[in-house]
Amino acid sequence: LLLGWVLVFKVQEANQKPTEYQRHHSVREVVTKLCEAGLHTTMFYSVQQDEVYCKVRAPPERLQAEADRQDYKVPLDAMCLKAICDRGRFESHGWNPVMYTTFASELYPFEGHYAPYDRERAGADDIPYKSYSEGTFRNVDRIKLIQSIMECPRYLNGAGLKLKDLVHKKACLGVYPLHDYLALLTLQHKWLGLFKMPGNQPDEEIKDYFGEKIGLYFVW
Repeated sequence: LLLGWVLVFKVQEANQKPTEYQRHHSVREVVTKLCEAGLHTTMFYSVQQDEVYCKVRAPPERLQAEADRQDYKVPLDAMCLKAICDRGRFESHGWNPVMYTTFASELYPFEGHYAPYDRERAGADDIPYKSYSEGTFRNVDRIKLIQSIMECPRYLNGAGLKLKDLVHKKACLGVYPLHDYLALLTLQHKWLGLFKMPGNQPDEEIKDYFGEKIGLYFVW
């Protein structure tokens, strides 16, 4: 299980009087809500023993359930899409093989396609989700889905937490996603070369690690 987020809490002194909001969002209350939402937590003290770190992660089946609930868009595998179009589905769906004009890359017409995640159809021949080293979901997808679970209302099986309010109202010192340092180091080697030209940036890798918005920024 890969870690996704961390929440930092301050250890309260005996003479400190928490506000009503802080009492209702103590470490115990927050962790209980996270666990009831199907998330896994790991907790430990800081070196100075004045802070508590709570790492939050989600098992694959919980990520799949959340992606299915919100129809989270995931990329489709270009090679599998091409194979489906090449053979057609006349007997089951009534359409013949689809022929495309010749492109510089034979996979070009099949790249960049997305579909809502459906865990009941995951792995089926007609909806070939792209697979990454982390599985169906990239690191950035996992971070987004865990955030959604933490903020989603409890009647939708979420934790019902407002992360910005936790920090703003000082129930929590900080809430932030964790880096995957192995993936980050790999990206740094590809991206930050001394003689690397701007036109040769690893656009796909940047998008897959930092997300679509940052990826689009560097493309343009």
